[in-house]
Amino acid sequence: MSEEFCLRDGHLVADAQGVIESANQAAADMLNLPQRALIGRHLPALLALDEHVLSRLREFERGESDLECEMMLAPNGRASFPALLTVSALRDSSGRIAAMHWLLRDVSIRKRLEAGDQLLHALGEHVLQGISLSQSVSRLCEQLTQRFSYPLVWVAIREADGDISVYARAGDSRLHPDPSRLTDEERRCVESVLDTQKTLHLQEERDRTDGASRLVGGRPYPAQLVVPLRTRDLVFGVLALYGEHRDAFDPFTIQWVEQLARHMTIILSLATVRKETEAQILHLAHHDPLTDLPNRTLFHDRLKQALARAKRHGRGVGVLFVDLDHFKLINDSLGHETGDALLKIVAHRLVRCVRSTDTIARLSGDEFTMVLQDLDRQQDAGHVAQKVMEAVCRPATVGNQTIPITASVGIALYPFDATDPDELIAKADQAMYRAKEKGGHCYQFVSEDMNAQAIERLASAKKRGSKR
Repeated sequence: MSEEFCLRDGHLVADAQGVIESANQAAADMLNLPQRALIGRHLPALLALDEHVLSRLREFERGESDLECEMMLAPNGRASFPALLTVSALRDSSGRIAAMHWLLRDVSIRKRLEAGDQLLHALGEHVLQGISLSQSVSRLCEQLTQRFSYPLVWVAIREADGDISVYARAGDSRLHPDPSRLTDEERRCVESVLDTQKTLHLQEERDRTDGASRLVGGRPYPAQLVVPLRTRDLVFGVLALYGEHRDAFDPFTIQWVEQLARHMTIILSLATVRKETEAQILHLAHHDPLTDLPNRTLFHDRLKQALARAKRHGRGVGVLFVDLDHFKLINDSLGHETGDALLKIVAHRLVRCVRSTDTIARLSGDEFTMVLQDLDRQQDAGHVAQKVMEAVCRPATVGNQTIPITASVGIALYPFDATDPDELIAKADQAMYRAKEKGGHCYQFVSEDMNAQAIERLASAKKRGSKR
């Protein structure tokens, strides 16, 4: 998962009965408890695991060593969120369980990205179907209220004469006797964003001194986010969302909404031109605007097609996850413009590693994926991974700076590791994380047997090279 959108993993160590012996700060943050308060707690009860997961855990006494599942985590005093739970048994020389390692990974950001891609894809499809722009944007606002529980969403634009008008609105209609007009408070927010060209994030406390619950400042909800809609030279409108809770818009959510607004602007801008540009609109709906590689939506479609073809012809398919090592450090130290330039260089190098029939996509941040079609042998995916390492892991020059690059690659194979596209992607992602855990700058298969063969081939190649 991209470091740009990824939270730290929570690690806990418990005894064979599930009593917590140690936990890192990320685990404490996820469970919304002090780190010290976790020690001695019964972890399965703390996570409120269902009977199916508990029965899987009981299999550990009979030799099972690994468990992985997705669950909704409901931490103390916080809203629930989807998490990936991985449990591994650590055994002593006699085979008895010495400890259990529990890994918690917040996957809400990943799911939000996937849902956002779907909304943008739907917006592009509506435009191609000839649905009016105002109706298309209204549908997008409705989806944001329904799928993400934002109580109120609206889009306002600045007209040619300078006036500001509501373009679309969805959600709580009780607040707007005339939904086609902005309230005074909304108009002030829009004018602020148009003037500063920056996102406006407002948080209000609730005033309970009079025995009732009302918001200070007269706003209808305790959190409000107003994001500029901009072309290259002009901010022409805003996308506004409201939250039920004061902390509804954390930094990850703000970044996600800003990205949603950028993509939305591209589609809306192109939707105003003549019909001959429809192919370009479709292209933008399916491609990453920075690198011009296929995006998440097109990647999933290409993978499904590859698996259907492989099933008909009895061939193999490889899915590769490529994630740059320490990319966040590059972004933070050298700036996002340098980071973007680096991503373009990496994308160009990746394209040269594969055949024209294969697919390379950028999912988000520094996360790239590949679909390798018509594989004759499992080892062929390893050869491509080695080419990727050699191509990507060379210093890149951006401006007057030379930047070292390394990457971690995970490989999942059809039909050996999985036959379902989502499961193949998840397993390639897990293999990539194992490469990270080994220090990065390497690749890992899902299968340990394949990893052993890869190490043996590399060792043989080095030995032949030394003899020459």
